[in-house]
Amino acid sequence: MRAVTRRYLIGFAAWLPFFLLWTGVALSSGMASVREALTGSFVSMGSAGVLAVPVWLACERWPWPSGFRLRFYALQLLLALFYALAWTIALFALDYLFIGNSTLWSGAAWGRSLKMGSRNHFTNERNGPETNAT
Repeated sequence: MRAVTRRYLIGFAAWLPFFLLWTGVALSSGMASVREALTGSFVSMGSAGVLAVPVWLACERWPWPSGFRLRFYALQLLLALFYALAWTIALFALDYLFIGNSTLWSGAAWGRSLKMGSRNHFTNERNGPETNAT
């Protein structure tokens, strides 16, 4: 149990800089209050951080092969799609929950969110538990 808690704390510590950076960027725009910046950062980076946990588990279940295996890369594309969809749905749901109406319901917003979500999956996959666990 202690090892699991430690792993989650490591994951939290890894995502905290992204949360702070996202908040700082939102504040530097001059168009968001501190509360709006913190809420937006929580929604974006918090949901991505929570979804990183299944990615870590997938890293343990399907580690990188030593050679090229088409089946492995097809699985990675499928998992990236699931991650991107889950992250996009989480963003819209949390945006609706915290703001009351989602301004992100356009096709372009879905495209950007899916692209960012799949990029997050591959970043988490490359920096999986074997590089974060001590």
